Amino acid sequence: PTANLYVLKVPFLSDRNVVVYPNPTKDRAKVRFVLGDDAYVSIEVFDLKARRVFHKEDLYEGFRTYTVDLPSLPPGLYLLRISAKGQKVEKWFSVVR
Repeated sequence: PTANLYVLKVPFLSDRNVVVYPNPTKDRAKVRFVLGDDAYVSIEVFDLKARRVFHKEDLYEGFRTYTVDLPSLPPGLYLLRISAKGQKVEKWFSVVR
């Protein structure tokens, strides 16, 4: 029998490969993302008053899954923004008690 080989192209920083979980969270949230290339990545979290409550910037190697712990935050709705190479993905998540 013959086998077919399929190559999956990983898009660079797309909405499909960024996940915030658990959502909603009661304590610490995590963000998981996959890059399609090496890049300096900026991870930011903003509250509803547009105040930045978390920021991390680092070099990440592409084609790996990364998980970053987000800080404990008071209850509310937050915006996660991941930026790299001129692209950005934004996701909403909530903290409940």
